[in-house]
Amino acid sequence: MSNFDYHTLHAIANGLNYYKANRGAFDSLIPGVSNQYREKMFSILTTTEISFDITSLKRKANMPVITCYTKSDGIANLQPLSDIGDGAFVLHQVNMAVIYIYTQTKEQMRLYELLCKASMMLFRNSFIKAGYDNLIFVRSSDEDLEGASSKSGRDSQDTSSVLGKEDLYKKQLTYQSISSMNIKPIQTGLEEYPWEIEIDLI
Repeated sequence: MSNFDYHTLHAIANGLNYYKANRGAFDSLIPGVSNQYREKMFSILTTTEISFDITSLKRKANMPVITCYTKSDGIANLQPLSDIGDGAFVLHQVNMAVIYIYTQTKEQMRLYELLCKASMMLFRNSFIKAGYDNLIFVRSSDEDLEGASSKSGRDSQDTSSVLGKEDLYKKQLTYQSISSMNIKPIQTGLEEYPWEIEIDLI
């Protein structure tokens, strides 16, 4: 399990704060629209209180809310048993961060999808510094209007565990990143962890 979900929500929260404080940067995200429309979207950003949470915690949150969960897969051709030259073993893994955006209006959904994508790019170098080898936007789902108690596929969550009993707009964004774990082997006292298989363990 990686911390990709925490890093993702941290980037989005910081990104929203950045665009709230930098109107010029915000305006540059929405070209080709009227000033009135841009003003409306900026007003939503600055006057709406948004919640953030980790999906697996299943805590109640106020609307709108952005949640995230992560899962990791191995890389079949990059799982050597030998060390990486400095005595450490390495585990390469593909991390998936699945972001769920829940809003009460379509305009909120349009805005927060845009800001999520912008924030992930804004803090791209921060992900690299945190040990991720890359950061890839994979896909976004169609926008759905559903009841809070509805459920969908295995990569989804029961929205009633996060929200109240109300209809909501829901969208899913998926990001992928590769990271590595460097594991220092036992240097001394290896005899304390015997490798011989005892017959009564089988």
